[in-house]
Amino acid sequence: EKINLNDMSEDELSKLPGISIVQAKRIIDRINYKGEFNSPEEFYEEFKIKPHFKKQLDNLICTKPTEHKPIQQYDRIIDI
Repeated sequence: EKINLNDMSEDELSKLPGISIVQAKRIIDRINYKGEFNSPEEFYEEFKIKPHFKKQLDNLICTKPTEHKPIQQYDRIIDI
């Protein structure tokens, strides 16, 4: 059974072929701030996953909607 990319932890992501712990943190940040991936292809393109890792990942991951909601960022303006 495939694992939902949008619902994985940093530790789980870092165990996938071609994904380092640094890249796993970036993936989590991306999901939290921009929202979930709609397809594995979107993930591959955005994170520039190499073709030989894509083949391995295709058998391991899928993308399904989860309960994640993007975190809104607010820019602060400071008057001096």
